[in-house]
Amino acid sequence: MAFPEKSRQWWLQVFENRCQKTFYTDAKGFYRNCKGGNLYVTKIEIEGMGQVGLPICRHHFMELTGTNIYGRQSSLYPELSWKLKEYPNNKNSFKEYEHSSETHRTRAGDWTTDEYLFNLAKAKEWEYLLEHPEAKKPKTKAIHVRTWVDIIDEGYKGLYEKDQEKS
Repeated sequence: MAFPEKSRQWWLQVFENRCQKTFYTDAKGFYRNCKGGNLYVTKIEIEGMGQVGLPICRHHFMELTGTNIYGRQSSLYPELSWKLKEYPNNKNSFKEYEHSSETHRTRAGDWTTDEYLFNLAKAKEWEYLLEHPEAKKPKTKAIHVRTWVDIIDEGYKGLYEKDQEKS
């Protein structure tokens, strides 16, 4: 899910238009030094804590195929890179892509990786707001799209409440 353009631009300002791909080596520890352009702002959301944006260049967003989140040859969404490679032979490859959900993980790493990226972005956000108090963060509305799960859940709740009234 993408941010509205105003929010996207704000997050790019916060991170000084730099890719936030994090690397790790034993010699340097964790570091960021990508100078790639064509930045995406990916949404990292943790329930109860909110959402943040994290700029990632196209190369580290979806072109590399490695799954080691802190490795040099990895991307944030390795499955997108696999679909990109399939695309010349299968024009439906991106339509067949299953996005992250509670039961299926597409982003590289695990849920602690999301927490790390969330905390990184939150710290940078606070630092930016302290240095630029005039720069107001654009408000983003939480949009809930009603899905078949909601419809079934409402149906069960309705049946259950009727059964409770009869007893």
